Amino acid sequence: MKTVRIRAMVILVLVVTILTLISTTESVPQRPLCISQFALANHACGLLPITTNSNQQLVEDVDDPDEGERRRRRRRRRTGHGHSHQQRHDHRRHSRRHRRHHHHTQEESDCCRWLKEMDDACVCQLFYRMPTFMRRPKHDYVIKVDDTCAVTFSCQGRLF
Repeated sequence: MKTVRIRAMVILVLVVTILTLISTTESVPQRPLCISQFALANHACGLLPITTNSNQQLVEDVDDPDEGERRRRRRRRRTGHGHSHQQRHDHRRHSRRHRRHHHHTQEESDCCRWLKEMDDACVCQLFYRMPTFMRRPKHDYVIKVDDTCAVTFSCQGRLF
């Protein structure tokens, strides 16, 4: 009878200990595996050819949410009023035609996919190592792979 009670107490202590360990491990925040994320994105994007088009912007930063709207208005003014009204262009048809003929390579798709899988914390951690004059508190970094893939990383910044 005493051995049954002792076994029951040992089992009870083990169950309580296991439940305590499980509850404490759940509260520990999990850190992203940054090195493997960088390795996958680097391998996928490293296969892309380097573009030499000066009009294409590879990395864009957006400080002000209104800045994107201002940029679009300026672009519309440049393209919308650069031709006479007798020679109207159908911009929608034009852009549709480009979209239809743009074939994504497997390398572009893979690069875009792995960039989208990267955690913001990993990218921001990399930017925190930059010199102070190159860092900004609360900043968005946009990486544009092609016309259809732009990945945004939001960094809250930290003050030193």
